[in-house]
Amino acid sequence: HLNAAKGILVGLLATAGVAGAGSLFNAGINRLSSIEDARMSMEVMMGGDVKRADAFLDEILDFAKTTPYAFTQLSSSAKNLFAYGMDQKNIVPTLKAIGDLSAASGKGSEGIDSLAAAFGKMQVSGKASGEQLTQITEAGVPALKILANQAGVSVEEIQKQIASGKVSADTAISGLVKGIAEGTDGVAGKTQALGGVMEKLKQT
Repeated sequence: HLNAAKGILVGLLATAGVAGAGSLFNAGINRLSSIEDARMSMEVMMGGDVKRADAFLDEILDFAKTTPYAFTQLSSSAKNLFAYGMDQKNIVPTLKAIGDLSAASGKGSEGIDSLAAAFGKMQVSGKASGEQLTQITEAGVPALKILANQAGVSVEEIQKQIASGKVSADTAISGLVKGIAEGTDGVAGKTQALGGVMEKLKQT
């Protein structure tokens, strides 16, 4: 894949007579190399299932184009979430929520890393965790208020449910992804919708 792409890129640049073709070529090759590295890594993680790995990396690439963040970072976060046991179909929606929150809070790439780790650790534990929810809240979204509104209870009650292990990781993660994107309103008070913030940041 990579060698063929290199040849195509060299030919296009030479034909076009592009100024600064050398630096453009190097940038292009670095990007192609990072995609190929991510693809090979994902193939290994998926037990050698080439078609599945290719389809998933294509999904990440399409998503990356809508964000101001680097493909290498998003693919790394995607691989980590997969390794933590997150269902493949939930990974891009989770990354979108993480990206929107990071963009809204001004934490950028650093925010993506820490939030992906928080969601991943919650996933692997199987239950909502006060520690991870605090980390998500510190990134700029009232995680407990979102979950409380969705459950139709107070913040105090949702805290008790979380402490007693009654809130599953899947429920918490899917609730937070939806709540970050769409906002919530209920017993705990209104929370802001952040869906689309990342795309707006890319445009600026």
